[in-house]
Amino acid sequence: MEPDSILNYYKALIHLRKEYPVISEGTIEILCGHTDVFAYWRSLNRDQLLVYNNLTGSEVVLEEIIWTDRSNRVIGSYPDVMVKDGYLVLRPYESIAWNDGEKY
Repeated sequence: MEPDSILNYYKALIHLRKEYPVISEGTIEILCGHTDVFAYWRSLNRDQLLVYNNLTGSEVVLEEIIWTDRSNRVIGSYPDVMVKDGYLVLRPYESIAWNDGEKY
């Protein structure tokens, strides 16, 4: 089985959901920004999770929404984070989640 397969990615997502209550029980705040991106904060007590989802088959440059420290990445559908000219770039159908650095 390939470690970077979609199946293994979904297994990792299920594991995170079971391990971190902020994912299933936290409040959600939808972030405004790019029309092709679904972005939101999840919060529960002191835990926070920031999630970006590119809903298109094209790259999206996020010039107008929150950027976060790449070192606190929890999970992503690509093995790395892409940045151009200081802006976060989401590749086709990419999803990335970051924590606030406190718990994960």
